[in-house]
Amino acid sequence: MKVFNINDEVKKTNIVSIGNNINYKVSCYFIEKYDDIRIYDNISYSFYFILKGKGYYEDINWKEGDIFDSSFSRNGIQICAIEDSIILSINNNPFLESLGLKPYKNMFKTKIIDIFNDKIDRFMKKIIVEPSKKIHLTLKKNILIPIFFNEKSYIIENDLKIKKGEIYICEEDTKFLIINDSDKKILFLIL
Repeated sequence: MKVFNINDEVKKTNIVSIGNNINYKVSCYFIEKYDDIRIYDNISYSFYFILKGKGYYEDINWKEGDIFDSSFSRNGIQICAIEDSIILSINNNPFLESLGLKPYKNMFKTKIIDIFNDKIDRFMKKIIVEPSKKIHLTLKKNILIPIFFNEKSYIIENDLKIKKGEIYICEEDTKFLIINDSDKKILFLIL
């Protein structure tokens, strides 16, 4: 299993490719205050998880903890920051590339989504751990992304205590024990 620490990696460069599988590409972007980025990936949809900061995209004002989705944009997706920001992006570029497809029109309006309640892509799996609960999880060739996670919640895998701000790329059967000792739900995405 590879562990990717977002906070360490984005300090080295503004854009970091974390990994991908047959369906998704996972990247992390650091945008300095009053700066912007334009993403030109061949994508028909993408999710953006705001790990730190504030900014806007189209008519959406986003802040730390928000998640918004976006469809194809002929001119690329331009995300602007009004304070130093770290954004985790998940898009379907590998899936489209494997089929030799290119999107040609925007399929839906960008919106902030409620990750706990809104439906997400059929290839992504959500794991929600209720307060004061624990679950056992076995992953094979998956990417595990903690989305809502706090200091009282933790994951144990082979004596490794997993921390906030890390993404886990599992290459074979990897067993996790996820313990939520907090009073809030925690959420993970599995790609």
